[in-house]
Amino acid sequence: MDIISWTAATLMSMYMLLGSQTSNSDYVYNAEMQDGKISAILSYKTSDTGSTLTANTKHVYEYDEQQRVISDQTLKWNIDERQWVPEKCIEFEYDGITIAMNYRKWDKRSNSYMAPSESMVYTMMGTLVTSVEKYKKSNRTGELELADHYILMGGGIYNTLARK
Repeated sequence: MDIISWTAATLMSMYMLLGSQTSNSDYVYNAEMQDGKISAILSYKTSDTGSTLTANTKHVYEYDEQQRVISDQTLKWNIDERQWVPEKCIEFEYDGITIAMNYRKWDKRSNSYMAPSESMVYTMMGTLVTSVEKYKKSNRTGELELADHYILMGGGIYNTLARK
């Protein structure tokens, strides 16, 4: 069975799809490239008249040696400080037939990302079957606990993640 991964090619396809959508005309997207891969995707909000653009978000991507995305950091533009400010990060962990996506929020006080507050674990059960487990941080224990579990049929994971 092939392992699944969120690759540089998948990211490029996603960017091309975003840029071609006309229904999202309030935003304009730009990709920054480094070593033949997308290193960041920036979004700009258009004014009501369409004459000006204001920075909105910036997604910064890191890759491993196999060209798989291992980090998707979201930054928001702070217009008052005129700089990008961290907001959240999704970290990807690969181990053969599973991918874990860990969602971490930015803590302004400590100036770092907090421990994951949510996690999604995708496990290939066959060519067209994927098990999905969703974990959420418990208010009671502070630990990640299973919140939902379901099966995707028909290769749903392949619409989101690319085969390696």
